[in-house]
Amino acid sequence: MINKRLSFYLVVVLIITGFIMPVSAQTEFSDLNSEHWAFSSVMMLVESGTVNGFEDGEFKPDKTVSRAEFVKMIGKTEQKRQGDFLDINPSHWAYDYIMYSQLEGKDNVFSPDTAITRDDCLNLIWNRNQAPKDVIAPSVITNQSSNKDAAAWGYAYGIMIGDDGLNLRLGDSLTRAEASVLITRAQTLDSNAQKNNFIDTVSDKILETVFKSMNLLLQKEYSKDQTFTNGEMARAALILALDSSNITYKPVPEAFSNHKYGKDFYTVFIECIADNNLDEQLIDQPATIQDTLVAMIYNAIKRSSTPVKYGSIGKHYNDIGALGNPMADLCITFGYENGIRLTADNNINSTKQITHKEFACILLQLDSLIGLKSEYITDSKNGVGASKNAKINKNLTAYPANATDYPYILEGLPKEVYQTPFAQNIGASPNAVFDFTNEYRIIFINMLNELKTKIENETKAVVDFTFFPSLVCQNNNGATLRVKCEVKSNNENALLTNIFNNENLPAEAATKGLTFYADILTGQSINDVYLIADKVSAEQIVYTKTSN
Repeated sequence: MINKRLSFYLVVVLIITGFIMPVSAQTEFSDLNSEHWAFSSVMMLVESGTVNGFEDGEFKPDKTVSRAEFVKMIGKTEQKRQGDFLDINPSHWAYDYIMYSQLEGKDNVFSPDTAITRDDCLNLIWNRNQAPKDVIAPSVITNQSSNKDAAAWGYAYGIMIGDDGLNLRLGDSLTRAEASVLITRAQTLDSNAQKNNFIDTVSDKILETVFKSMNLLLQKEYSKDQTFTNGEMARAALILALDSSNITYKPVPEAFSNHKYGKDFYTVFIECIADNNLDEQLIDQPATIQDTLVAMIYNAIKRSSTPVKYGSIGKHYNDIGALGNPMADLCITFGYENGIRLTADNNINSTKQITHKEFACILLQLDSLIGLKSEYITDSKNGVGASKNAKINKNLTAYPANATDYPYILEGLPKEVYQTPFAQNIGASPNAVFDFTNEYRIIFINMLNELKTKIENETKAVVDFTFFPSLVCQNNNGATLRVKCEVKSNNENALLTNIFNNENLPAEAATKGLTFYADILTGQSINDVYLIADKVSAEQIVYTKTSN
């Protein structure tokens, strides 16, 4: 009797003091223990009543979440949608959750059973958190979403940063475990918490890959905290502009002509950084973030083969004051307006000595904005290759296992282009011969121009070639070029075997719109300024895609 009275009084006390614990339908799952990375988030949603397990006692953390399931997990708002969706009626199990979710569909269709995308999740969570619009993140993050404010907010507060701190994978679906974590991160968000700096969040492996791919400091090993001098920085800027380390200099004052980097320093600083009062002692001083940002932006625009919008001045990061050089003002404004950021505020740490990590971070963002690599499309009318900006692939999960065979991996090229062995390769990988290939690229481009003309004269087919300096290797008789081929027209329905005069190729029509990658052999040593088209042959088709 005494125990019963004590239990009664204890319950009363707990209710009065507010310490009564909520009881959920299920607090344990056979496939989710306390060691699981999403355990605490799942338990929070279980306790709130928006998440349940399945009849078999499992939570199924790896199961893909549908749109209806996600709005059930996140819970209802107080505002009901005006009007039903065409594919949802009041008898649907998630009707109330859908109607009170603030998640819209397309053309008044909700598609409840379709897997929800990470983009839709982020937008809904952002909207549920008062839709803030004043959060700062670099454009390389915000450009991934049609809702730049949601992307900036989600990234800066750590709601969604991707596995590598760069690729948000907004088009992907997500699992029940991932959805639980996103929801609880947003529900427990402290808006006064310190925001994520991009420089601290992006994967160091990505930064190292960009650093090596650009190779502007000429074979220096990536060391994230290593600084470099103004002279080294200036040389890197000129290499960026010319896409070559073979630099021809204009005359410079004698005081700068004897130093290893003197001509580089004088050329770059006069063009875009300083006024005419240059001190040669600055050549060996550590470069700053501000000066490096100016030099890289100026020379990235200079080397671009695609028009880049610039010209505004006067919009600076908070820690940058008046600039003595008008071109420096233009470049800083370009960086600021185009969302180049290192931190989660409007500062750039302008006077800080720049490190390899910060240098790579700037290059990554510039490459994403402009494209710092080049590819060349044949142009038989002018006898040269029309240069086109190309970007480094920054999704390392898409890299082939043999990525080190290449000087860099380009965005947009199929994996098969890198994985398939080259025809008649003698072991000298593209990485080993890249400097030579890039330096003498005009010879290869002219060869492809002649091949294009030869094909058109003999078969009436028009085929455009795209040449990549990073996709060339040596063979026993010259070089093998892996090129992109696009059939622009083929009025006489010539077969691939006819176009390339090789019976070993597929005996199929090269229909208009066909895009494929092929190994083109020079058939002659690269010891002159001219390669004869009659000796050129195509040995294998690497990858084929028919345009829609």
